Amino acid sequence: MFIKVTKSGKNRYAQVVQSYRENGKIKHKVLLNLGRTDKIENDPGMQRMALNLMNLARVKEVININRAGKGQIVKWGDIVYQKLWEETNIAETLGSCTKSPPAWFDFEQTCLYLITRYLLTAQEENYYFTADIPANQFYRTLDILGKNKNIIEKQLFPDPQKLKNPILCLLIPVNFKNTSLESMENLDFDYSLRRVQVMAIVFSDFAGRVIAQEIFSHRRFGRANLVQEINRIRKTFQITSPVIVTDQVYETNLLQDFHYISSAPVDIPPEEVTGIHYGIKTNLRTLRPEGILKAYHLLEFFQENFQPGKTHPSLQWTERRIKGHFVICFLAALLGNRLENKLDRAGKKTSPVRIREALNSLQFARFQAGNSSYLLPIAGQDFSPEILKHLGISPPDTLIHEEDLTL
Repeated sequence: MFIKVTKSGKNRYAQVVQSYRENGKIKHKVLLNLGRTDKIENDPGMQRMALNLMNLARVKEVININRAGKGQIVKWGDIVYQKLWEETNIAETLGSCTKSPPAWFDFEQTCLYLITRYLLTAQEENYYFTADIPANQFYRTLDILGKNKNIIEKQLFPDPQKLKNPILCLLIPVNFKNTSLESMENLDFDYSLRRVQVMAIVFSDFAGRVIAQEIFSHRRFGRANLVQEINRIRKTFQITSPVIVTDQVYETNLLQDFHYISSAPVDIPPEEVTGIHYGIKTNLRTLRPEGILKAYHLLEFFQENFQPGKTHPSLQWTERRIKGHFVICFLAALLGNRLENKLDRAGKKTSPVRIREALNSLQFARFQAGNSSYLLPIAGQDFSPEILKHLGISPPDTLIHEEDLTL
């Protein structure tokens, strides 16, 4: 049964109509004429009858659409990284950084906010589970992370026996646009361009798991810095021969005595193509071309994701905050790689880009009706339910009260 509204002349009439099938055709039968719609509107008797029918049908709630406010789209894929965060000892490690003196804000949650933004989007967007943070809280977080960089890295080192050889040593130049006039003791500040350029050394295995990282002055970076970091990693992880991967064209003496994968100018006849072109050169003889390309793709991935500006539009880059930025990148890489490996073990081969797209497709339409707030789930990408399933997250499949949301 349903209510049918028909128009006759200038008036509209409401009827209770029943559908039935006769000789294979759908027909309608009028059970009750309710009268003109302008007479029904605000009629106390009709309202009482409607309420009685709702009680008999056990209707829990009716939303008055006319009283509903404008909807707002909010993303909620960040809950996935909150779940992963709880499975790790990252919060415990970060907690040891603010014991003395204690932080005046929730330091661990601010770090999680920055990490999830870094993993999910390059834009400032509206996410459901975490709110925006003021600039001074953001700066203070980077200060604390930069100060405790070595302690955090040491406590989060994975078991050396579980590392997959060979280890990659990725050389990544990174620029920071700067408005701060604070002097840089170990990094170079170009006052004409108001820019700091650093060389980041990131150690990773072929599965994309970040092991350690360090930064140096780009202008003064040389073989001594490289040997220093490689010796530190060798001592910590008992790694004999890391593979240096870079897209910079360095002099031979920098990479001498190391295994390397590097960019190199390619000689192409001018009649075939114009401009300077680069290829990949290596002195590795045991690694297949597929492995060489994979190492270079990992370099490109980290080079893109270690660039500043993805977590917060900060321009006050002091030396300590630059170090704090790389700690955020380091932690984000650890958390992102944990999710990717969890899905790989479940037989769901994927990539960081696909995961990001799937999580960003998880959205609610939030709107207000009367004194209540409601959430309407919006269907995400096909891969997003797989991620939620393996994290034990059960999203609502219908309109719910916001206060009833549990994930």
